[in-house]
Amino acid sequence: QEDLSQGHSLMNYDPAKNIQLRFMDLAKRYLSVLKTILLHSKYPKERMIAAYVIAYYPKKENVIPILIESSKDPNEQVRNNAIRSLSAMAN
Repeated sequence: QEDLSQGHSLMNYDPAKNIQLRFMDLAKRYLSVLKTILLHSKYPKERMIAAYVIAYYPKKENVIPILIESSKDPNEQVRNNAIRSLSAMAN
């Protein structure tokens, strides 16, 4: 199970949650890199990871447009992560 009350996923399993907590710092430090990867990388796996991690950025309103754009990505897994991130924020 996961907690979505902060607008991003936090698993109820401590080892996974500890990794997710690090995503908050990564998203703050590397927002511009995540945005560039998400919108321009030719590698779907990179875009898929960026769509997940960018949701941990504290100012959700700054990443919503990026995730909306990514919800149109040609790769299904990227679209899924973008929509899942948006869904967590809508929660």
